[in-house]
Amino acid sequence: MSVETVNGALTVSQAINAGAGTVTLTANGTGSDLTVGSTVNSDSGLITLKAADAVTLNSTVGNSGTSAITVQANYDGVLGSGETGLLDINAALGNSASGAIQLSGNAVSVDAPVNSASFVQVTATTGAMNVNSSITTAAGGGGVVTLNAAGMLELAEAGDISADGAVTMTAGGGIRTAGEITTTADDVTLSSNTTLIGDVAMDTGAGAGNVAFNGTLTATNAGLDDLAITAGTGNVTFGGTVGATRLGNILINSATDVSVNAALTAASLRQVAGTGTTTLNGAVNVNAVVPGATAAGVVLANNNLTVTATGSVATNGKDLFFAADDMSLGGAAGSIDVGSGNATLTTQSAGQPITLGATGGLSLTTTELNTLANASTVSIGTDSTSALLSMPAHAATITVAGPLAPNSAGLNAFKITNAGTAGDSVIFSDTLTSPKPVTVTTEAGNIKFNATGKILANGAATTDRVVNLTATAGAIDGNATNVDDYIAANPALNVNVQADRLNATARDGVGVTNALVTQINDLQATTTNADINVYNVGALDIAGSSGVNAGATTTTPVVNTGGDVTLIATGAITQSAPIVSDALNVITLNSPGANITLANTSNDAASYSLFACLALPGGCPTDTPILSTNGTKFGIGTNTNYAAGTINYRDSNGANLSGIGTVSAFSTFTNGNTTVTANSITASDITLEASGNITLEFGSNLTKINNAGTGSFNLIAGGNITMLDSSGTIGTSASTFNHDLNLTAAGNIALNESVYQATKNLTLTGNASGLTSTGNQILTPTGSGSVTLQGNHVVSTGGDVTIRGVNFSLLGRTPLDPSDPSGQSPNGQELTATETINLLNSGVITVQGGTADATSAGGARMTGSTINIGTSGGSSNPIRMLVQGGTNNNFGYVTSNTSDPLIEARQPDAIVKSTGQMSVYLRSDPAALDTSFGNPYPYSLQLVGGTATVNDNGGQFRFATALAAMRAKNMTMVADGTVLIQGGTTNLNATGSLASSSAIILVETEKRLTTTTPNASVIVRGGTANVSNSLTSISASNATALGQLDPSKLFLNVGGRLVLEGGRHTGPAGSLTSGRIDAGDEIQISVFGAPAPYTYTTSAGTTNTVTGSFLMIGGRNSGFYDSFNIPLGGASYPKEFPITVSMLGDPAGYLRVPDSGLGDGIVQTGLHVFDESLLSYIIFAANEETRAARIRRGAGEGDDVGAAACK
Repeated sequence: MSVETVNGALTVSQAINAGAGTVTLTANGTGSDLTVGSTVNSDSGLITLKAADAVTLNSTVGNSGTSAITVQANYDGVLGSGETGLLDINAALGNSASGAIQLSGNAVSVDAPVNSASFVQVTATTGAMNVNSSITTAAGGGGVVTLNAAGMLELAEAGDISADGAVTMTAGGGIRTAGEITTTADDVTLSSNTTLIGDVAMDTGAGAGNVAFNGTLTATNAGLDDLAITAGTGNVTFGGTVGATRLGNILINSATDVSVNAALTAASLRQVAGTGTTTLNGAVNVNAVVPGATAAGVVLANNNLTVTATGSVATNGKDLFFAADDMSLGGAAGSIDVGSGNATLTTQSAGQPITLGATGGLSLTTTELNTLANASTVSIGTDSTSALLSMPAHAATITVAGPLAPNSAGLNAFKITNAGTAGDSVIFSDTLTSPKPVTVTTEAGNIKFNATGKILANGAATTDRVVNLTATAGAIDGNATNVDDYIAANPALNVNVQADRLNATARDGVGVTNALVTQINDLQATTTNADINVYNVGALDIAGSSGVNAGATTTTPVVNTGGDVTLIATGAITQSAPIVSDALNVITLNSPGANITLANTSNDAASYSLFACLALPGGCPTDTPILSTNGTKFGIGTNTNYAAGTINYRDSNGANLSGIGTVSAFSTFTNGNTTVTANSITASDITLEASGNITLEFGSNLTKINNAGTGSFNLIAGGNITMLDSSGTIGTSASTFNHDLNLTAAGNIALNESVYQATKNLTLTGNASGLTSTGNQILTPTGSGSVTLQGNHVVSTGGDVTIRGVNFSLLGRTPLDPSDPSGQSPNGQELTATETINLLNSGVITVQGGTADATSAGGARMTGSTINIGTSGGSSNPIRMLVQGGTNNNFGYVTSNTSDPLIEARQPDAIVKSTGQMSVYLRSDPAALDTSFGNPYPYSLQLVGGTATVNDNGGQFRFATALAAMRAKNMTMVADGTVLIQGGTTNLNATGSLASSSAIILVETEKRLTTTTPNASVIVRGGTANVSNSLTSISASNATALGQLDPSKLFLNVGGRLVLEGGRHTGPAGSLTSGRIDAGDEIQISVFGAPAPYTYTTSAGTTNTVTGSFLMIGGRNSGFYDSFNIPLGGASYPKEFPITVSMLGDPAGYLRVPDSGLGDGIVQTGLHVFDESLLSYIIFAANEETRAARIRRGAGEGDDVGAAACK
C-alpha cells in the first residue's frame, strides 16, 4: 500500500499490515511531518517512510522478510523555514529478519532498538546523531553498521551496537560514546575524533576484526573512562593523539598488531594475548595500575613489541611489564621512564628463550635496556610469582650471551627471573655488569656459569655490590675451566661472581657439580642437603642471617644428613654468621699465610677439615686430603709445609675433625660431641674443645703437628675424651710425637690406643672443673671423671706424665675391639716416662694385668724416673692404690735363653717402677675394707699377685708369671688405711718351667712406709702354690706366690697392726708362699696399734683367730734372721740393730703363730738381692729362701731335698 499527502502531515494512528505488499508512507510539502503512532508491518515487502520535514516513529515498524526499511526525514534535502528534518526513532525498528535499514535525517535520534538481518546505515546529513538505544544486525547476515553525522555523533551508554559486519562511525562534529560495540570478526572503525563519555567496550570476537581510531581519542572524566578492546586476530590502531583528557584504563584483551601512532595518555595500558606486533610510535603516559595487576601501569604482551625512535613511555611510578617473544626498544636512552616503579621484560610464550647481549629468541642489548629510566628494578623474565594476569611464567633458557651493562638512571636492582626449564635454565656465557644489586632466580633447572660467564656488581656503595642467586629446584654450577685456572693461579682467571657479597640459594647445591669461582667479601649460601663449593679470590666472610647452610642436621652420635661445604680463599676466612654442613672443608691459600676464624656459636658441622696453605700455584702439601671439584689437589706439590695462618673453629652440635693444616695456632670449640678422624693435623699449636665428648679416631698415625717440634696438642671436653682402639696412634715408636699433649675432660679420659712422645709432657686431667684456658666454657665435673689407659697399648714419653681426676686405671686387658688385634702391644698396657709420673688423682689408682693370650701378654706396667702418687699432706690424695697381677694360663714365654729380656716382658704382670724416687701418699677407701681384724678397716694399698699356670714347658723352658710389684730406688709411702701385700695363685704342672704370682715391693736403697691411723695395718701375706703331684720337690721350688717387702733399708711405722702370714701350698714340698720382709741393711719396725683379734685360714682350711699387734703366722722357719740365717730376738722379737722392732702399742703384742702347712713368715736382713731384672730377683730370692731353709734344717749342700730347680 502507498499513502502520500500532497501538502501536509501524515499520521498513522491505526496499524498497517501490508501482508506481502510494500508499504510507502510519504508526507509531502514544506513543514510536513510523518508520525507513526501505530504499528506498520509488511511480511516481505519494502517499507519506505519519508517526510519533507521530520519523521517520528512512536510505534514499531518492521517486516518479516528480507526487504529493506528506509526512513527519511527531509527527504528532498531542502530544509525550509521552520523545518527541522529530525528523524526520531522512539519505537523498535526492524527485527532479526528485516532487510537493510537506511535511516537519514538532518539530525537523527535513535531512542529505540534498531534490528536488521542485513545492514544498518544511519546518516545525519546536517546535524547531530544521538544513539540512545541499541543497533543490531543479526548473525549470519553480514550486516554492517554505518553511522555518519555531519554534526556530532553520540552513543549513549544504552546505545550499544552489535553487528554481524563492520561498524563504521564518522562525525563531522566528533564522536562521543559510552556504548559497547560488538562484531563477529569484523572491523570497528571510528574515523573521526572520539570522546569517551563513559566506559566503552569494543569486541570484534576471536577472528580478524580490526579496531581503529583514526582520529584523536579522549575522555570526558579524566582517568575514569575505561576502554576495553577485544580484537581477536585483528589489529588495533590508535591513529591520533589519545588522552588529551586522560583516559581511564585501556584494556586490549586480544589483537594481532597494536599500533599507537601518537601520544597516548591513560590511567593504564594493558594488552594481553597479542599475536602480532605492538608498536609504540608516540609518548605513552599512565598514572594508575592496570585492573587485576598489583602495581603495573603498563602491561603489553605480544609476539613482538617495538618502541620506535619516536616512542616513549612514562608510568609515573607504576610498574611496566613488557612481554614479547622479540622486542625492539629503539627509543632514546631513558625514553621509557618508570618513575621509581619496576620494569619487567619477558617473553609472551613460556617456551621462548631470552638472549641478553646477543641475538636469539627475545634478544635485548645494553642499549635497549638503557632506554629504561628510573626503574627501581629491571627484571628479565618471570616466574610463577611474578607473571601477570593470564600470561604464563617464562619457562625457557635465559642466556647472557654477550656483554651486558644496564646502567640506566634511577636503577636500584637488576633481576633475571625464570620459572625455568630442565637442565641449565639461566646461563652466563659473558659478563653482566651492573652498578646495582643483581638477582638471578630460577624455579626449575640450574644457574650455569660457562668459562666466560660472569656477574660483576661494581656499584659505588657496598649495598650496591650484591649478587643474589637462587635455584629453587636446581643447582648453581660453575665450570671446570675456571676451577683449573684458579688452582693454577692463572692471571687471566675469570671469576663467576665479582661483588662485595654473594647470597646463593639452591636446592641441589651451590658450586655443584663445578665450584663457583668468586671474588667477593661476604658469602651467604644455602642448599637443601646438597653441597656448597666456593673458591674465592681474596678474603671471605660468612655473612647474612643464615650464613652458609648445606641443610645438614647433626645428631649425637654425629650422623651425616646434609651436604658438604668447601670454602677456599686466597685471603683470610672469617664469619659473622654460622656454617651448617655435613663435612666442612676450609682452605686459605696465601703467603705467608691467612687465618681461618670460624668461632660462631651456632656453627654445626658433622666433620671438619681446616688448612692454612701457602699461595697458589704451590698451594697445599700433597698430603692435604681436600680435592677440588675437578678431582685435583689445591697446589702443584712444591710446598711441603703449611702457611702461617691461625685456625679457630667452634661448633654448636658435635663434629668430627678430619683434617687441620697451618704453621700457626689452631683452636676449635664444638657445642656438643666431636670426633677427630683427621689423617693430617698440622699447626704450631692445636686446641680442640667440645662441650660434649671428644672421640679420637685418626685415619692414620699422627706423628706431628708441625715440623719444628714446638707447641702442644690440647683436647678439652665438657664430657669425655676417648681414643678408640680403631684409631691411628699418636706418634710411633720410630717417629715419636715431639709436642706436649694435654687432655682435659669434665668426665672420663680413656686411651685405647698407643701414644709415643718425644721429650715432651703428657697431661691427662679427668673430672676437670672451672673456666677453661680458652674461656669458651666452664667445666662442670661429673664427680666420677677418671683416666683409663687400656687395650694392651703403649703410652710413652721422654718428658713428664701428669694425671688428675677421680680414678686412674692402667689396664692390661682385651681391647675394646677384639677383632682387630693389630694395634696391641705383645707385652700389654704400658705407661712409660723418661722423667716424672705424677698421679694426682683423688680416687683409686689401679694397675692391673689382664689375661695373656697369643696376641698380647696383657701386662700393666708403669715406669718413670720419678713417680709421685698424691702429695705430702694433700687433702685430695688417692683413696686407694690397687696393683694386681693378671691371668697367665700356660702362656708366658718359652725359651732356652734365660737372658732373653722378653721373658719378663711377655707376662701379665702389674708393675709400678721408678728408677729414682717413688713417693706414695694415700688416703683410705671406705668402699674397700679389710675384715681380718673383725671390724672392717679401709684399705689404702692392695698389692696382689694374679694367677700363673704352667701346664707344659713348650719344648724348652716356660716362664709364666702374674706378678704384682712396686719397684724404686727410694720409696716413701704414707697411707691412712691398711696396706696389703699378698701373693696370688700359682699352678705348676710341668717340669722345665717356672710359675710365679708373687706380690713384691722392691726398693734398691731406702723404703719408708707409714700407716697413719690406729687401725691402718700392714699385712704381708703369701699366696697359694699348687704343684702337681707328678712333680718332685726340686721342681716345686719353681712355684712361688710370695708376699714380700724388700728394700735395702726399711723404716716401717705401722699405725695399726703388722701381720706376716705365710700362704698355702699343695703338692710336693718346695713351693714358696712366704710372707716376708727383707732388707740388705737395717730394718726398723714400729708398731703403734694395740693388740686385736685377727682371723686367718689355716693350712687345714679352717679359720683361726689370734690376738696381737705384730703377728707372724707360718711354717717352722718363721722368725727374724740375719744374713747368715741366724735367728734374732730369741723367743720374742729383736730390739736392736740390724732389726729393731718397737711395739709401741703393747710391748707384749708380738705373737708367733706356728702352722707347718703354711709358708713362712720371715723378717730377714743382710740379703743383697736387688737386681734390675725382676724375674732375676724372683729366681735369686727363691734360691736364697730355699738355701736358707736347708741350712735351718741342717741339710748339707749335697742334699737335694728342697733344692732350687731353677738357678
